[in-house]
Amino acid sequence: MIKVRVLLIIAFCSFINACSSLPSEKNTPLNNLDSYQERQAKIAQLNQWKLTGKIAFLEGKKRESANIYWQYFPKTQTQQLTLTTYLGIQVFSLTSLDGLHTLTLDGKSYTDTNLSRLLDSFTGYPLPATQLTQWLFGLAANKSDQVHFAQDKKLPSRLTTESYDSPWQVKYEDYQTINTLFLANKLTIKHQNLTIKLLISEWTL
Repeated sequence: MIKVRVLLIIAFCSFINACSSLPSEKNTPLNNLDSYQERQAKIAQLNQWKLTGKIAFLEGKKRESANIYWQYFPKTQTQQLTLTTYLGIQVFSLTSLDGLHTLTLDGKSYTDTNLSRLLDSFTGYPLPATQLTQWLFGLAANKSDQVHFAQDKKLPSRLTTESYDSPWQVKYEDYQTINTLFLANKLTIKHQNLTIKLLISEWTL
């Protein structure tokens, strides 16, 4: 876990630079937006999605970040996630297949049927991994999730939920249009004193 944190710290300056260079989509026309239900139905029809970008973890005085590559197949819940430093050094890779999650670190592989537990044990962060695949799209992952909307009443601006017996909040700060879908490309996730920032440079559907 120590090496994971060291590699993440190396990448943090790269993330700060990306914050100032990521193109904004705030001027994208919001005419003819789908309703929340229509948007939800379109997302449910996706066979796969892929994103690349940068992710940062801020907790107290800790500042850690990495490049992120994440491909997910919703129908089978199969996924491939890789974190690397700005130098291209792999922090770890994660593969999920048939309910078994495998994390590869330093050439060694570790498996678990509980993805959140596996990630927590090596990153030190209590990540609600299953919910994140829904939260990325501004969708409720369970009954306790509450989606709040912007003034247009259609695009999610914030999601609040209870997970790990304490509140989580997801803020959707910017959107871009991908294949007629408005998808967030800048998110901030907060849980107690942990803040996770995600800058998505490219979505592929």
